[in-house]
Amino acid sequence: LVPYLFMLDMLLCDYLLALLILIQCLCVIKQAVLLVCRLYPATRPNMKWPEMPSKPDAEWRRKKNAANRTRRYDMLVEYFFINFMEYEIHLLCALVILILSLITQLLMVLLDWIGGLH
Repeated sequence: LVPYLFMLDMLLCDYLLALLILIQCLCVIKQAVLLVCRLYPATRPNMKWPEMPSKPDAEWRRKKNAANRTRRYDMLVEYFFINFMEYEIHLLCALVILILSLITQLLMVLLDWIGGLH
């Protein structure tokens, strides 16, 4: 809204296009970083770490290391989910679906009210 107040000669569709390009760039960056972190051994998650043995000291360290790697990867995924507008995009898509559903239902009610056609 703030850039729209300063550049009044720009169309709203230009802002929407810039927003879509920003969202796509953020998605590419997010996927690239998560792929690198998934392949990098220091942050590669091990989802089977709770099943690892923990009796000898070396095995316990290996299990703790796997748990820390998984926790770091989960923190990174959560960071991208919150800060790269993924939650807002999901919320916006859900809102669009709800509005389209409401419009469809209103059209069906209108058709039924007019002449029982549906």
